[in-house]
Amino acid sequence: MVKMQNGKNWHFSSRGTTQFPGMSVLIYMTDRNKDPNALLTISRLPAGSVVIIREYDARDREQFARSVRALCRVHRLYCVVAADYGLARRIRADGVHLPDHLLFSRPRSGLPVFSAACHGRRSLRRAQELAIPFVLVSPVFATTSHAGKQPLGIHRFARLTSGIRDRVIALGGVNARTVRPLRRLGIAGIAAIDAFNSATKG
Repeated sequence: MVKMQNGKNWHFSSRGTTQFPGMSVLIYMTDRNKDPNALLTISRLPAGSVVIIREYDARDREQFARSVRALCRVHRLYCVVAADYGLARRIRADGVHLPDHLLFSRPRSGLPVFSAACHGRRSLRRAQELAIPFVLVSPVFATTSHAGKQPLGIHRFARLTSGIRDRVIALGGVNARTVRPLRRLGIAGIAAIDAFNSATKG
């Protein structure tokens, strides 16, 4: 359980799933280019999981976001909108996710900030200053989402997140195999696209 900035308690998915044991915070990042069946994937997530709506350039972003919000209510999931406070308010999302570059803008009041994307120590310090509950650190492993970008690797990731791992969400190339060394670090959870897409099939 985590108390958010608006005083509400968020109850996550206990201690993970069969695919991701030991990870209490499970986050599905929407990307219909990679997972065209995003709504089906969302409907199969365990209760207490978090859905972060990205789809930044989609013409139907608001319509899609409303569909996601409705599904989240039915399946007891948390709905978070990336970057767009206005959209988050209109669909009555549970919170907002800040991309790295928005961390250094003037904080807005209203909906609680659930998480922030952090790619280095500067953004991690800023997220701590803003008392943001969770930080998504990426890319931990090689990923098709950022082809050609050098991943942190488990050892650099461990050094970067030392002392704050109870707030850290690993993103980038996380799956049922790569989650094993992450478990030993005691981080809060993982975020992914493909891993949930494959883990919820069948």
